[in-house]
Amino acid sequence: MINAETGMNYGRYGKIIAETGPIIGISGMIVKVSGMIVLNFDVISLNVGRSSF
Repeated sequence: MINAETGMNYGRYGKIIAETGPIIGISGMIVKVSGMIVLNFDVISLNVGRSSF
């Protein structure tokens, strides 16, 4: 009886992890992309700063 209940709980947790996994992956991608954009802005502003001096 206990094994059946813990099995159900593990199944539920597994389902939650399976559902949240892609969400975490997507948010990770967004963070990565925004980080790259910020880096690009830094490079552009550096180039602009150099050319204006």
